Amino acid sequence: MFERRAFKFGRLTVEPTRNLLTLGDESASLEPRVMDVLCALASEPGETVARSSLIDAVWGVEHGADESLTRAISVIRKVVKALGDDAVYIETIPRRGYRLCQPVDFIDAMPPVTPSIEARDASTIEVDKPASGNDRHKGLSMGAIALALSAVIVATLVFVALNREADVVDQITVRTEVDAPRHAIAVLPFEPFSDDPLDHRFSSGITEDLVNALSQIDALAVAARTSSFRFKSRDTDIQQIGESLGVGYLVDGTVRRREDAVRVTAQLIRSIDGVVVWSDVLEEKVSDAFELEDQIVRQISLALQLRLGVGKGEDRLPSPAIDPAAVNFYFEGFQNWGDRFTRSGAAEAARTAFRAATEIEPDFAKAWSALAQTGIAWSSSPLSRDKETFVATLEADIDRALALNPDDQALHGVLVYWHATSTIDLEKARFHLDRAEALAPNSIETLQAGATYHWVVGNGDLSLALLERIQRRDPLSDVSRLALALRRAMLGDHERAFEFLNACEATACLAEGFIPYASAAAIFSGDQAMKAKWSPIYDAFESALEQVPLSALPRVIELNGALYSTGFGQSDAADEQARVIAVLEEEAITDHIGLWGPTFSAFLPEDVFFQALEQAHDRGDLLSSVYGFSPLYGTNPYPDWVLEHPRYHALWARPDLATLAEARRANGAETGLPR
Repeated sequence: MFERRAFKFGRLTVEPTRNLLTLGDESASLEPRVMDVLCALASEPGETVARSSLIDAVWGVEHGADESLTRAISVIRKVVKALGDDAVYIETIPRRGYRLCQPVDFIDAMPPVTPSIEARDASTIEVDKPASGNDRHKGLSMGAIALALSAVIVATLVFVALNREADVVDQITVRTEVDAPRHAIAVLPFEPFSDDPLDHRFSSGITEDLVNALSQIDALAVAARTSSFRFKSRDTDIQQIGESLGVGYLVDGTVRRREDAVRVTAQLIRSIDGVVVWSDVLEEKVSDAFELEDQIVRQISLALQLRLGVGKGEDRLPSPAIDPAAVNFYFEGFQNWGDRFTRSGAAEAARTAFRAATEIEPDFAKAWSALAQTGIAWSSSPLSRDKETFVATLEADIDRALALNPDDQALHGVLVYWHATSTIDLEKARFHLDRAEALAPNSIETLQAGATYHWVVGNGDLSLALLERIQRRDPLSDVSRLALALRRAMLGDHERAFEFLNACEATACLAEGFIPYASAAAIFSGDQAMKAKWSPIYDAFESALEQVPLSALPRVIELNGALYSTGFGQSDAADEQARVIAVLEEEAITDHIGLWGPTFSAFLPEDVFFQALEQAHDRGDLLSSVYGFSPLYGTNPYPDWVLEHPRYHALWARPDLATLAEARRANGAETGLPR
């Protein structure tokens, strides 16, 4: 074993029991494993210590420790430099190991620490108490309580380090976003210690949950998962990651599962210089994985409270124990959902996994919420071919999720979309938007909810501004870029919309749903050159669909031939129109009607056309897709004869649509309403 006494190391003072390096008045914290590496080297000062010896002393036989050792040495060097010492402290001996090249003097006793005012204030923060009446999880283990107590101590010790170069950090986090929260943070994908798919799934799930949990901290901007996950298996420098994501702090870590236990090493890093300002190693049973997540959030929150004046870690209640099999299915669902735009069948696999988790654990609130959120997001997809059955199941999932956790900010956010577009209940949509804004005003889900609500009620400019704000928080996401481009296209800004749409097509940056939407934007732009470009692109997409079973495609695919051949002015347009008339006379297809309705109004029999509009309203399809509102913003308008028709007036006289029309007119949005 190596020495763990305090020691002088060149100009530094090293306190292993406190994971602390000090140089003069400056201090910085090392994560425990990194400190162990330094202690192992200090036990043989001036000698070359083999990499294998260091790995054996610090990690034992853990897989992946070789890479972890390299990283540990890099962290020590960066922290020393950040403390203001440019001397060489650790020398790399090629193909052998490492050697300390500064003198080491062990200290028998350290002087007592006098708590600062900040430390005394921090010591008054109460440790979370377990909720009473929970038979499955009556309280935190003694280890968990010790961890929570140590969080207060660690947060206090790093207070000085966190305050260094505050002005520079603030310049990074604020950027040019005048309405942005003062501070920003990103959660990088936690790295698994093995190649086991279960470990990768578990790591991704924990990262996703931490993003959601930190998003609930007031005045803290959290980078979207879709951007931070770009740095999975990364070799990018910490400072570059911070600059790419526009954040001042990064949460990073590793995950290792062992039989029924999971160990997480987590750290909070200042991106401007790579200094680790908080770290810890936490271990729990897999069944208590969510309690482990809560511990991480509590400790990060306490550090943020001291450094930035934000955070509410002390408000988090302990999570209940969950069956490990349900935990695995839950994280499997997240992994699949993250691939939904790039891998066929991923969305359905995600929902199957979430459903399996609820069958094992009927009170698993997170899994029910995931089912509700993914169902709402995919309610106009191939998964909902039997729309009535799908919606009935989805509404039951929503009710169950809200009953188990009425303060789920992400669920409130997607319910704004559901009620604003599918049920067209503006009162409920506004209620859920208010709840989301109260619970997590700066979360991506809340901003998306606001963008949806204001789009629906006719405030397109405000909606676009919110989407642009989301883009700044999600700078590397093609999905966010697509949402912004389509909204710009519907507002008539085709030039900026096609900067992204053309580039994405050239690089195949997105798969499912992209080409039909972009092709529709080309048609509605009225630009003949743009139509000429996108017509063959859509034809190639349609040819590829012939290899896919019809049961795996949305019903609207049966109408697409007529929409695009008519819009692009292709030679087979008349044949496609005749075919679609026969289809719709036999059975109404109402998915994405806002996209195809205006075009079809020119050739469908009048009764068939209005019956489709009326049934679309009854089924919740009238305004449920991204392009559902394009006729109401004028890029894909209904002709005058439709707007003046008695049946169109009767449709908009229905209570929900009448309320919507009133809201849109109040915002000066008259386009597409009855005349």
